[in-house]
Amino acid sequence: ALQVFLCFEHPTGQLTMQVYPSVRCWEPEYAGFVVIGSVAFMVGGVGFLALTAYITILHRKRLSEGRFDTTRNYSFLFGKWGTQHYEVGMILILRQTVLALVPRSEE
Repeated sequence: ALQVFLCFEHPTGQLTMQVYPSVRCWEPEYAGFVVIGSVAFMVGGVGFLALTAYITILHRKRLSEGRFDTTRNYSFLFGKWGTQHYEVGMILILRQTVLALVPRSEE
Protein backbone atom coordinates (compact mmCIF):
# COMPACT_ATOMS: atom_id res chain seq x y z
CA ALA A 1 0.00 0.00 0.00
CA LEU A 2 2.86 2.38 0.72
CA GLN A 3 4.88 1.49 -2.38
CA VAL A 4 2.80 4.03 -4.26
CA PHE A 5 4.65 6.79 -2.39
CA LEU A 6 8.12 5.51 -3.31
CA CYS A 7 9.39 7.51 -6.25
CA PHE A 8 12.85 7.69 -7.74
CA GLU A 9 14.57 10.37 -9.75
CA HIS A 10 15.86 9.72 -13.23
CA PRO A 11 19.03 11.40 -14.53
CA THR A 12 16.75 13.78 -16.44
CA GLY A 13 15.23 14.99 -13.13
CA GLN A 14 11.89 13.31 -13.71
CA LEU A 15 10.28 11.45 -10.76
CA THR A 16 8.55 8.12 -11.43
CA MET A 17 7.15 5.35 -9.27
CA GLN A 18 9.57 2.58 -8.35
CA VAL A 19 6.92 -0.08 -8.97
CA TYR A 20 5.65 1.37 -12.26
CA PRO A 21 8.44 3.43 -13.85
CA SER A 22 6.13 4.60 -16.64
CA VAL A 23 3.96 6.55 -14.15
CA ARG A 24 5.28 9.98 -13.21
CA CYS A 25 4.92 10.97 -9.58
CA TRP A 26 2.69 13.93 -8.76
CA GLU A 27 1.11 13.97 -12.21
CA PRO A 28 -2.68 13.61 -12.75
CA GLU A 29 -2.51 9.87 -13.54
CA TYR A 30 -0.63 9.35 -10.24
CA ALA A 31 -3.60 10.59 -8.17
CA GLY A 32 -5.50 7.31 -8.59
CA PHE A 33 -2.54 5.36 -7.23
CA VAL A 34 -2.34 7.70 -4.22
CA VAL A 35 -6.04 7.28 -3.42
CA ILE A 36 -5.95 3.48 -3.70
CA GLY A 37 -2.70 3.22 -1.72
CA SER A 38 -4.01 5.50 1.02
CA VAL A 39 -7.27 3.60 1.37
CA ALA A 40 -5.45 0.26 1.41
CA PHE A 41 -3.10 1.50 4.14
CA MET A 42 -5.95 2.90 6.25
CA VAL A 43 -8.08 -0.24 5.98
CA GLY A 44 -5.33 -2.84 6.07
CA GLY A 45 -2.74 -1.24 8.30
CA VAL A 46 -4.46 1.21 10.61
CA GLY A 47 -7.70 -0.79 10.64
CA PHE A 48 -5.93 -3.97 11.78
CA LEU A 49 -4.09 -2.07 14.53
CA ALA A 50 -7.35 -0.50 15.74
CA LEU A 51 -9.07 -3.89 15.75
CA THR A 52 -6.17 -5.43 17.67
CA ALA A 53 -6.27 -2.61 20.24
CA TYR A 54 -10.04 -3.04 20.64
CA ILE A 55 -9.70 -6.80 21.14
CA THR A 56 -6.94 -6.25 23.72
CA ILE A 57 -9.13 -3.81 25.69
CA LEU A 58 -12.10 -6.18 25.40
CA HIS A 59 -9.91 -9.06 26.58
CA ARG A 60 -8.88 -7.13 29.69
CA LYS A 61 -12.52 -6.40 30.51
CA ARG A 62 -13.56 -10.02 29.98
CA LEU A 63 -10.72 -11.30 32.15
CA SER A 64 -11.88 -9.06 35.00
CA GLU A 65 -15.35 -10.65 34.60
CA GLY A 66 -13.84 -14.14 34.76
CA ARG A 67 -14.50 -14.93 31.09
CA PHE A 68 -11.69 -16.54 29.11
CA ASP A 69 -13.35 -16.90 25.70
CA THR A 70 -11.22 -14.16 24.11
CA THR A 71 -8.06 -16.05 25.09
CA ARG A 72 -9.23 -18.98 23.00
CA ASN A 73 -10.82 -16.98 20.17
CA TYR A 74 -7.82 -14.71 19.68
CA SER A 75 -5.02 -17.07 20.57
CA PHE A 76 -2.70 -15.37 18.03
CA LEU A 77 -2.73 -12.36 20.40
CA PHE A 78 -2.99 -13.93 23.83
CA GLY A 79 -2.18 -17.62 23.56
CA LYS A 80 1.55 -17.52 24.29
CA TRP A 81 1.52 -15.07 27.19
CA GLY A 82 -1.44 -16.16 29.29
CA THR A 83 -3.72 -13.92 31.30
CA GLN A 84 -0.99 -12.04 33.18
CA HIS A 85 0.63 -10.42 30.14
CA TYR A 86 -2.24 -10.04 27.66
CA GLU A 87 -0.87 -6.76 26.23
CA VAL A 88 2.33 -8.33 24.83
CA GLY A 89 0.62 -9.43 21.60
CA MET A 90 -0.52 -5.89 20.84
CA ILE A 91 2.92 -4.48 21.62
CA LEU A 92 4.61 -6.97 19.29
CA ILE A 93 2.16 -6.28 16.44
CA LEU A 94 2.70 -2.54 16.88
CA ARG A 95 6.48 -3.09 16.87
CA GLN A 96 6.32 -5.14 13.67
CA THR A 97 4.18 -2.46 12.02
CA VAL A 98 6.67 0.28 12.89
CA LEU A 99 9.56 -1.84 11.62
CA ALA A 100 7.71 -2.48 8.36
CA LEU A 101 7.25 1.27 7.83
CA VAL A 102 10.95 2.11 8.24
CA PRO A 103 12.48 2.49 4.79
CA ARG A 104 15.37 0.19 4.05
CA SER A 105 18.74 1.40 2.91
CA GLU A 106 19.64 0.59 -0.70
CA GLU A 107 23.37 0.53 0.08
